[in-house]
Amino acid sequence: NNNNNNNGAHYSISIYAERVNLKNYNAGSWKSTYTVRPTDDTMTLAKIEGDVTILAHTFENGNVQLSSHIHLTPVTVTPISTPPSEETTTTTTTSLAQAIVHQLEKWDTEHILQPIHDVYNNISNGTLKHLRRIMPVTRTKFDWNVASHRFVKTLTSDVEHK
Repeated sequence: NNNNNNNGAHYSISIYAERVNLKNYNAGSWKSTYTVRPTDDTMTLAKIEGDVTILAHTFENGNVQLSSHIHLTPVTVTPISTPPSEETTTTTTTSLAQAIVHQLEKWDTEHILQPIHDVYNNISNGTLKHLRRIMPVTRTKFDWNVASHRFVKTLTSDVEHK
């Protein structure tokens, strides 16, 4: 949406992606909405803020879901000037659009992908370990040897049939 007066002028950027992979028992979606508000008539400064919602679902041997909503606080973006280098003698200035894309990439890396990556790396050692009971309510460890349980079941059924 762009209004002619700058008081309420803003642009909306929406990104949506969905992946459904039933063969591998998972699905997920990414929805991000950003609002860009130019702060002057020359379009050289803008405030940008956003919201990102990520949903992930796996259901092969149970039902595990990740739902994450991240609010990205407003920041001011400006075109970036690159000083002359050995190859060029002129100063290069990016456009406001390039500065906005740069900010979105920075948010994706630092505020969205890295924290989620950290959660996944720590989930087996931390989160899941704390959810699991070390001993059952009866305070006796359960023998997970299935063969011994089958053997006991076979013996008790043979005794009952005699």
